[in-house]
Amino acid sequence: MTADLKLLLVDDDHYTLRALRAFLGDLPDTTIAGTASDGATAVEEYERLRPDLTLMDLNMPVMTGVAATQRIRKLDPEARILVLTTVAPGPGLAHALHAGALAAIRKTAPPEVLGQAIRSVLDDDPSALFMDLPGDLIISGGLTALNGPIPQLAPAELRVLTLICRGMGRAEAAEELFISPNTVKTHTARLLQKFEVSTQAQLVVRALEYGFVSGL
Repeated sequence: MTADLKLLLVDDDHYTLRALRAFLGDLPDTTIAGTASDGATAVEEYERLRPDLTLMDLNMPVMTGVAATQRIRKLDPEARILVLTTVAPGPGLAHALHAGALAAIRKTAPPEVLGQAIRSVLDDDPSALFMDLPGDLIISGGLTALNGPIPQLAPAELRVLTLICRGMGRAEAAEELFISPNTVKTHTARLLQKFEVSTQAQLVVRALEYGFVSGL
């Protein structure tokens, strides 16, 4: 018998927290371990609860979601954080991804989409959530034009990078490229090394900053 997945919900809006709790509490094999309404409390609750996944708002009092993400990832480099954004996210989105958040999803997403997003992150396949990410990052700002040496990519690596930025999960990218999901995973690992980042979301940020992709 497997233990339930533990979620920590962080948002300063009472109604958003209540809606998230109502829906996510009904997901099978899932427990709402705790909630927080500011970043400082989120860090404290993360350290106390060690949840499997934290859903993190960005704009909060006391401590922002970006700062909370940085502190949580310092406490636990394996922490899995899914950022909650508005329809028009600000530069905090790029900063949160730089800090180690694994993906972002809009608060207005339908419950079934939110459930799928949680599963994608927990399955270590967050690129399925990246379809709108390049455009959101360009609109919201927070990107930095990089002038250093540009990573040298093999053609296969560039194709995988492009599909990640288009929001294709591992299985979908494998089908598109007529290769195995394990080969996609290998190319992704090499991309992480070449871009000197630790998450696929950071790959998208770096791909935009180096000019490998546009807003798609």
